Amino acid sequence: MLWGQIPAQPGSFAFLSQSGTLTQRVTEHAHFTGMGLSKAVSFGNAAVLDSTDYLEYLAEDPPTKVIGLYLESIRDGRRFLNLARRIHAEKPLVLWKGGETPSGAGAVASHTGTLAGESQIWESGLRQAGIPRARSLEEVVGAAMAFLYLPPAKGRRLFILGGGGGNSVYYADLCIRTGLKVPPLMGETREKITALVPAVGSFARNPVDAWQAFYDPDFLSKLLDAVLEDPDLDLILLDRLIPRMTYATQERDRTPAVIEVLKKNIQRKPLVAVVDGGGEDPFLAAEAAKMRQDFCRAGIPAYSSVPLAARALTHLAAYYEKKNGSAGT
Repeated sequence: MLWGQIPAQPGSFAFLSQSGTLTQRVTEHAHFTGMGLSKAVSFGNAAVLDSTDYLEYLAEDPPTKVIGLYLESIRDGRRFLNLARRIHAEKPLVLWKGGETPSGAGAVASHTGTLAGESQIWESGLRQAGIPRARSLEEVVGAAMAFLYLPPAKGRRLFILGGGGGNSVYYADLCIRTGLKVPPLMGETREKITALVPAVGSFARNPVDAWQAFYDPDFLSKLLDAVLEDPDLDLILLDRLIPRMTYATQERDRTPAVIEVLKKNIQRKPLVAVVDGGGEDPFLAAEAAKMRQDFCRAGIPAYSSVPLAARALTHLAAYYEKKNGSAGT
């Protein structure tokens, strides 16, 4: 069997892992999103060097700005947490702990010959250290993108621009359950958006249901201006639909123009996009992947689902709450 070369390009994200397969998958994510890697280390059962040793190196590694970890066990928990707490203050860490369940812990014993440790102990230690805990590889990569691409979050108050009433309700419920807040639009912002959004087929609350934003970059820009000027909104989540009729009607894809609008505003407030290619249509799935790549390579974090986007924004907001010593607003 012939194996292709593992894709890689330079970046500011480092990944430490006790799994070679997961390390390879992270390099693929980092390459195809354009995020790149500074370092990627697979150290197996840590027979020579442990995760703490590699963390000490990465703490002083100038190219590394964000560190992701997949760990099944550690030798010295106190040393690890003390070091992780110190590094996390300057370089955000995102940790995925394998072996949370009895079955997973059994697999850890077979994989690296170590004990996974009680999940509650890990949870308590990481919470005290302020280290965000991911539950999947996609969540690690998604959080890393948010930390690398987005400005600091001032709070958890999220504005959602969706398409369709059902989607908007679903998005709001998911984001609130994740730990974000979806406040109603107030005052001047509500007035501006009400004036922009048609009375029929859309609504100007939060989430805002405005189909025109999918195909009219100028309209999207005006909506965003109103939100970006509102001090009571901290984060933005945009739903982006794949132009499903493009291959039937030759409708022009507005994605490049949308990206230009977002690039002008990405440093004003944390802003992410969701491009969902679900529905089991292989054509749409491929189009969704390409659109996400286009967004990510332009420095705009794009996710395949609302839960992934919401978790990334929650990690971002929690990090700056702790860093600034503030409670979630």
